[in-house]
Amino acid sequence: MPNKELPHHHGERNISSLQTQLDNINDFQAVAEIFKQLGDTTRIRIF
Repeated sequence: MPNKELPHHHGERNISSLQTQLDNINDFQAVAEIFKQLGDTTRIRIF
């Protein structure tokens, strides 16, 4: 299978900015808590 280029460019990303965002564990804990709440079928039915 030949390699094909994507029809768009992502550009350069600032890796240090990404690392700073990944280091903020509070954001991930908040998202995990939301998904935990959404995983409860009773809460989903009430919603």
